[in-house]
Amino acid sequence: KNPVLQGHNTVGKLGYYLPWSLGSAVLSAVGNGLLSTLSSSTTTAKWIGYQILLGFGRGIGMQMPMIAVQNSLPPTMVSISMSLLSFFQTFGAAAFLTLGDTIFTNNLGTAIRNNAPGVNPYIIVAAGASGIRQVVTAPAQLAAVLAAYSTSVDRVFYLAVGCACGCFCCAWGTGWKDIRKQKKVEEPTKGEV
Repeated sequence: KNPVLQGHNTVGKLGYYLPWSLGSAVLSAVGNGLLSTLSSSTTTAKWIGYQILLGFGRGIGMQMPMIAVQNSLPPTMVSISMSLLSFFQTFGAAAFLTLGDTIFTNNLGTAIRNNAPGVNPYIIVAAGASGIRQVVTAPAQLAAVLAAYSTSVDRVFYLAVGCACGCFCCAWGTGWKDIRKQKKVEEPTKGEV
């Protein structure tokens, strides 16, 4: 079975989307917080586990705003609301990607200047994560650059934790509404008691 449809069926059976939105925000905040503890010595099992937790958290809540819009608004407003929701999800991702890149680049430059003064931060940024070892060959400088890189990545995850906490607060605005289909109760006809 398709896991996306499985999750939607679970929401349909339980009837409420708010717990999924809140759970998603909590798990995303915890997952991003754990990812902010990564360093150059973090084991593979830890970073894979952290990513699984974050992916599960994001996955259970990604479609909840769409379900909320479809079930809370009158049919005449659903199409425009869905298009606005899609726009803001895409725009928000692009804006925060740029913001995260700015945080990373600025912190990396500062950290390299403080920890490895002989290394040009612009060369490190241009080399990327996979090219650091080719650009920096001195062991002492390499350790300092890797620590600076790790610290800079951590700062980006702080932003993601803040966003997840903001999502937790905003999710309460979607309301507590039972979306299960209600069975129609037949009215007794005349003469029946």
